[in-house]
Amino acid sequence: SKRQSLTAGSTMQAELIAASSASDMGIWFHNFITVFPSIFGTPHPIPILIDNAAALSVANHPKHSPATRHICLREFRIRDAHEMGQVRPFYCPGSHNCADHFTKLLDTITHSRLSRLLGMEGNLQDPGLPDLAAMALVSTEGE
Repeated sequence: SKRQSLTAGSTMQAELIAASSASDMGIWFHNFITVFPSIFGTPHPIPILIDNAAALSVANHPKHSPATRHICLREFRIRDAHEMGQVRPFYCPGSHNCADHFTKLLDTITHSRLSRLLGMEGNLQDPGLPDLAAMALVSTEGE
């Protein structure tokens, strides 16, 4: 297995590192949908859900404080992406955080609710997503 290249000194720093990594994927996806406006429409910032209030505050506010001076500059790239309109950090309460299903010991009710939310329990529902291939054919036929 690969060892971690970075060690977080606090929960806020760990959450900020994870949010910055997620924002990299969000930036990629935002750039992808920007290239295909006929399929995806006008691009909007990609939401990044953070369940730590301190990390959310650091991600949303571009000022440094004594509590954040030790954090590596590369972890602040989420701020740059937010200012450019590519991603938008939002607060996600722990009770609605799907990742908790994989990382924490949960009571039966919460585990069942998150399992259903992830589509891992019961009948899978059709999410009602548009058929992108059919939409692409319709848009090329009109040209």
